[in-house]
Order: sequence, then structure tokens, then C-alpha cells
Amino acid sequence: MLSETKSGIIELAQTTHLTGEIAYHKYEGIVVSNDAQERLIHDLGDKDVMILRNHGFLTCRPSVSADAEI
Repeated sequence: MLSETKSGIIELAQTTHLTGEIAYHKYEGIVVSNDAQERLIHDLGDKDVMILRNHGFLTCRPSVSADAEI
């Protein structure tokens, strides 16, 4: 279980663990315009995990499993 606070992420259980840096983006609703897509891409940068503030998590990988062949 995770909790997001103003100062960042708090891991509340040993079974929950995020590695690496986390990107943040203000949730704007369903993305329907190119400028919104560009803001998401910009905020994600080279990270694999993004928190949409007041919405939830996104994981961005080439596949569901980091070990899976594409």
C-alpha cells in the first residue's frame, strides 16, 4: 500500500516498493488533444512511473513484464 503526501510517497507495507524516480503530472481528465499529450510526455521524461495527481498511477514500459520479450 502506498500513500502520497505533499512531501512524496510513503510505503505503508513491505509488499509495495517503487524503484527509480517518479514523475508527477496534474491530472487533466481524458487526453483528447495533442498539447495535453505533449505535457504528459514532457512530465514523464525518462521515468517509468508517473503519478497523476488526484487520480492514480501510470506505469510506462515496453511490455507488461519488464522481462518479457517483445
